[in-house]
Amino acid sequence: MNQVMNLGCVSNKLMDTYAVQVFCMNTWDHCCLIYHKKKMIIKYHYLEQKIVRQILWCKKKSYRIFDISMSKKQRLYFLLCQDWFIYFLNFDFQIVNKVQMECKQFTNLLFLDHLSTFVMVQFNSVSAFEIQMKDKFNIVKYQELSGSLDWNRQCKLIDYFYILYNSQNITIYDLRTLKHLGSVQLGLTISDVYFINDLLYLGDVYGTLWCYDLNGTLQYFHEHAHDGQIVNMVVYKEELFTVANDLFIKVWKLNNLIFCQSYPIYQQQIQYFKFINYSKYFLQSADQLFLCDLHHILQAYYLHNSSVSAMSEQCIAFKNHVYYSNQSHKVIFAPNSVYQVLQIIDSPNQPNTYYLHLQNQTLAKWVNNQQVDVLNFDKIRTINGDKINQDITFIQIIALSPPLYDVELTIDSKDQNKIAKMLENADQSLYFVMGCSKGAVICIPLQLYTIIYTRVNYNKNAISSIIHFNDQLIIKSIDNVINFVQISSNKASLIKSIKILKLGPIHLTQSKQLAVAQSNDLYLFNSNLVAYETNAGHETEILQITSNKNFVVSNSQQQIKIWTNNGFCLFTINFHVQIDYIFYMKDDLIISLNGGLCQLLIPEHEEVELDTNEYNKIQMIDLAVSKKKSSLKEESQQLQQQSIHQQKFEFKKTLELPKIKLKIQNQDNFEAPQTPIKNKKHYNSIQTTTNKSTNISISNSQAAPISQSFDYSIQHAIDSSCVLPAIPKQKEDTSLLNQYLNRRVKKGQPRNRREWTLDKKILGNILSLI
Repeated sequence: MNQVMNLGCVSNKLMDTYAVQVFCMNTWDHCCLIYHKKKMIIKYHYLEQKIVRQILWCKKKSYRIFDISMSKKQRLYFLLCQDWFIYFLNFDFQIVNKVQMECKQFTNLLFLDHLSTFVMVQFNSVSAFEIQMKDKFNIVKYQELSGSLDWNRQCKLIDYFYILYNSQNITIYDLRTLKHLGSVQLGLTISDVYFINDLLYLGDVYGTLWCYDLNGTLQYFHEHAHDGQIVNMVVYKEELFTVANDLFIKVWKLNNLIFCQSYPIYQQQIQYFKFINYSKYFLQSADQLFLCDLHHILQAYYLHNSSVSAMSEQCIAFKNHVYYSNQSHKVIFAPNSVYQVLQIIDSPNQPNTYYLHLQNQTLAKWVNNQQVDVLNFDKIRTINGDKINQDITFIQIIALSPPLYDVELTIDSKDQNKIAKMLENADQSLYFVMGCSKGAVICIPLQLYTIIYTRVNYNKNAISSIIHFNDQLIIKSIDNVINFVQISSNKASLIKSIKILKLGPIHLTQSKQLAVAQSNDLYLFNSNLVAYETNAGHETEILQITSNKNFVVSNSQQQIKIWTNNGFCLFTINFHVQIDYIFYMKDDLIISLNGGLCQLLIPEHEEVELDTNEYNKIQMIDLAVSKKKSSLKEESQQLQQQSIHQQKFEFKKTLELPKIKLKIQNQDNFEAPQTPIKNKKHYNSIQTTTNKSTNISISNSQAAPISQSFDYSIQHAIDSSCVLPAIPKQKEDTSLLNQYLNRRVKKGQPRNRREWTLDKKILGNILSLI
């Protein structure tokens, strides 16, 4: 049932999302568009060195951008995308229209304002579409331009000239009249071109500079001008500026290609280079985009510093303090925000309203993508006006009817009347339920968020998660303790408390199942706190859990597993790249991968009816650590491990260790006894009975049939009934292990509390050396 998929090839493509391209460089407003592939479009003012506006281009209906052009007269940007649509973006970065030409597979787009014409390039043709955009979009005239190459690889706009070229051929168009000026066929491997004064200046992949006229006659050349491929060229006055992979910008005389001077680039590599003018340029090296002049780095931007810190149905918060609205599909810049967002809590009763839980102990309220209010947690008070003296670590909005109760205060009738008057006209159906750093959980009215209405204190450490499940609050703290607290209108009471070893995240699925991660295993408990044990866990520890109506998704560091609502694994997806965040936004699974966002579609699968009788059922209490026996068992396990590690030595003396009793219960109708399989990870005594052997294919392999189940317990006794290999006698009888064995086995039980404390210290020193 569990299908394993390896997406290593896809993850390599995702690494390309950090590449950038620069479009629409113009001098009338000194701005350009920087396209951070598959992620974001940024309008950048290169003189003032600041970001003017940006939009996240990662939604379901938008695709990778091939080319961008601009109309100053219409004040529009035209985006040619992978779905073959042309998106019309106004200067406020709002999509106002989109059209699709009859011919597809265009790779380049250019809009001519003076002719109101699109010039569009396919792989082997060039077309012109004269259009009208008054009431609606209309194509007035269509023509196919002559002179196209058999393979149009790249295009370059220089003044009024549009140059198409591939590795060995060049063709030039005059955009003032849409006429073909000429083509040149050469035997070179061209990497970049520049056209001026009816001369073509070419750079090849070997670092040689060439100068040809339009008849294909060689005028000048400079062999080995660079020690590597020439990637970009620009002309200023009578000088030609070139840059290559040898990390040098060189200046040449335009009329004879005589070398003038050079400027070094202090980076390790060039992934993208674009001249703004002769003295300024954009440079991408590794994970940074630099704005430089010939001598200095003016600005640097980290392209990877945009992984997700929090996400909700209405908003996405990035670690670089940029927000994205899922409602308006716009990038939001928080006012003077330098603090990371820990949580985003959507308001359940107010549309377009959400709360940002910030790292500086504040809660910011946002309405229609505008910050309207900020609550500082220092302003939260008890009925007596005292501070809580704890940091807020987790926030949830829950519909409750809690009692007026404070574990640290005695509330009398005066206090009740006082609170009743304060909440007389307020909505008392919704409460902020906040977990604190010292284990307290406080309930605060949503419309009067400065007064503690209810405070319970059943946990002893910082709260990491709160879930409303089965009319109870499931409160998880960082010490792996889950408390079940019953909240009613007249009292708050602790129902049960469970400590689970290696407890991971917990999550309430949309199908009202309680998902609990223990190390690398996931269990989905129903309302009776019973789950199926499928043994289909992750390779490493589970980090996050999310869900929609049909699926539950969990992730470890580089792996995602997709589960059914009753806890059976459907797919295992290996990414081989770090997974930062996962979230189900309605039916879209959004994943933040190594700084880039992507959308994962759930693969189609056949619905198979499973015989659930073939799986063991497990209760949540079975995951708990027994308070009475956990310390004794851990101590005995450490001694057994020491004995096993020493079996390769020659033992001179046998020591008797404390008794270990195994209580084994055999099932009926088995011809030959088999080795019992230890299939439980918990530490307390558990008895498991299977009705029939399990034979389920997991990850394309057959699970071993379970023929026996056993109940084991560990007891310390004076008389030993089993003999294990002993530790070899040391030359110096002063080792910590020998001290411990002599005190516990030879001399019997400790005679007083002091010797018992000494034994624990010796055992602790032994464990620290393992």
